[in-house]
Formats: sequence, structure tokens, C-alpha cells
Amino acid sequence: MTASTAPRQHQLALVSIGVVVALAACAPLPTPENQGGISFSLTELDVGGLESRATTISPDAGFVAGVVLEIRDAEEVLSIFVYETGTANIDYIRPIDGLLAWPEAVNDQGDVVGYGTISAGVDFPTVPVASIDGELVQLAGSGELTFGAATAFTVDGRIVGYLGDADESTTQPVMWVDAVPQLLGSLGGDYGQALDITSDGEVVGWSQVSREPFVSSGFVAKSTVGAATVISGLGGETTFVRDVSANGVVLGDGADANGSTSAFTWTADGGITVVATPFGDGSYVLAKAIDVDGRIVGFGPFDADGEDIRAWTVRDGGTAVLIDDLLNEPEWVVRFASDIAQGVIAADAERDGVVRAVIVTAARAT
Repeated sequence: MTASTAPRQHQLALVSIGVVVALAACAPLPTPENQGGISFSLTELDVGGLESRATTISPDAGFVAGVVLEIRDAEEVLSIFVYETGTANIDYIRPIDGLLAWPEAVNDQGDVVGYGTISAGVDFPTVPVASIDGELVQLAGSGELTFGAATAFTVDGRIVGYLGDADESTTQPVMWVDAVPQLLGSLGGDYGQALDITSDGEVVGWSQVSREPFVSSGFVAKSTVGAATVISGLGGETTFVRDVSANGVVLGDGADANGSTSAFTWTADGGITVVATPFGDGSYVLAKAIDVDGRIVGFGPFDADGEDIRAWTVRDGGTAVLIDDLLNEPEWVVRFASDIAQGVIAADAERDGVVRAVIVTAARAT
């Protein structure tokens, strides 16, 4: 399953609405000693299908959700799987209709939110969805804004994400409260996404500031994006906030003046701290998730053609390293690290040309 298998909303997360990124060959990468003698072990999730991918993990690491590629009625269909780590029990959630369902977040009870199709025979456009009793339901739109995705939710039922129109001329951050959508506004541009929410209701994401050139900033909002704390300042035109930990540490990535992107963390007290990701000048990295202990995962294309996408991680405040360099199973290549909780990484990895959903755990050498 390649990146092109997923709908355009997922591709959007990789290229951020057409932002052109220059890529270069990698510089020498950090060694395992940078991570305090840690190595990683990989466990394949036996969820079946032709291929699979783990996209999210619950805060207590009790559930992993992802997608599995199946053949149904002679068509390739991406369905959601929810894997319980303690029992290896697997539940499957089919699309409402059409060819795709994709989970963006899973909670400690195994419920998911994400996006999916509602028309037969298509994998785009998608609508925001949530699971109820093991089945997906479409979340309400706002006027002509009915397409999009749900990206995160709280224990009290608040859901965040984004809504757009049919011709993709806009996407707007949104919060659903009691299933009613509330548009959060923008920083002046046509595009934006709310990507995570804390238990006390702080919403993080990004918003376009101007169209030509494309300029974006991250935000941390209690109410509307217009009244939010704006996060930018790495020197380039684009800044994206992707995630926030349970203790309020914000994670994002942004461009510098030379076109390279760097991961960063942000706190209200300390501001921006750049994460060391030494993958070569001009390289592009996407910071995907941070857990309560500050462990970070992300991915990015690390070759000149942008095709050799690899997963990286940061632990204990160190320098980012490729997970492959610390992996005890050298036959695997970890491509996308999508989420982390309690130090457990939800990812997909490739072996013998086949992509499978995996979890990756760390063990410090004795």
C-alpha cells in the first residue's frame, strides 16, 4: 500500500496543500548511542488483508487502529481494524459506502474517529466519521462544508477536525460538540485543519495565512482560531502544528529560510524548541506525534527523489534517528510512524515488498 492508495486528505498531510519541498541526499545519521543504548523490537499485527497500516494508538496503548486492504466484490477496499494489544482481539469496521475508511484517532475504549467515503465505488471525496457500536456514522457538516475528516476526540465527546467543500476550494478547522459542528475560523487563508485537542479543550492545528505565496502558521486555540496563540518563526513561509501531548507540549514542523523543514516542540512558557533532525540540508521531515513523556515520532522522504520515506523517532530529548537503525529485526523497513503512546509506536513497515501494520517498542540495553 503506497501513499497514493490513501485519499487526498491523507496525501495533504504529507505535502501540506501543494507546498513544494526541495529534497537532498542524507547527511550521516546519528548512531544508536545518541539514544542512550536503546534498541527497538517490532511486532507485526496479524490483521489479515493484502496489506495493512497502523495509523493511531490509544492513550493507554491498549488499542491500535489502522487500515487493512481487502478485496470485496472485486474491488480494493480499505477498512478499519481495531486491535486490542492485551488480547490480540481484532474488530473490523467497514466503510459507510464506497472504498475507504481511515482512522485518525482511537480512544481507550476502542472507539475511532477519522474519515471515509459514503458513495459506492469511490475513494474520494471523504467525510468525517466516528464509530458507534462498531459502525461508522457521518458527522454533520456546516452548510456547503460537508467533506473532510475528524482527527481527534476527548473523553467527554468533543471531536475536532476539518470541513471542506466539494471542489476543495477551502478546508476549515472545526469542533463538534454534542455532534453539532462549530467552525473555528482561520488566520485569513482558505485552508486549515484542527488536528488534536487536550482534555481541557485546547485545540491545535494550522491555518493558511496567505495564498500567494502559501504561508501558514500553527495555532493553539481555546475558542476560535482568530483568538488563538499563533506559532511560527522558523524562518520560512510554512509552519504546521500536528499534535499536543496530554501535558500540553505542542509538536509541529516548519520550513526555514533555506527550504529545509525542522520538527519543533512548543510550550506556553518556553516557546519553540527545534528538534534535531539531521537528515540533510533541504530535506523534509513531518513531525507526527508526541506522547506524555516527550517521545516523538515522524517520517519524511530521505532521498533525492522523495520516494524512500522512512520513520524516525526522538527519545529522552536526544537527536532524531531512523527507527531502522535501532531495529532488532533488520529484514523490516519502517516507513511511516504515525502515533506514539506510553512509548509504543504505531507504524507500518515493509518486508519483501509487502506493507504491514506493526507496533514498535523500545528496550534499553543492560
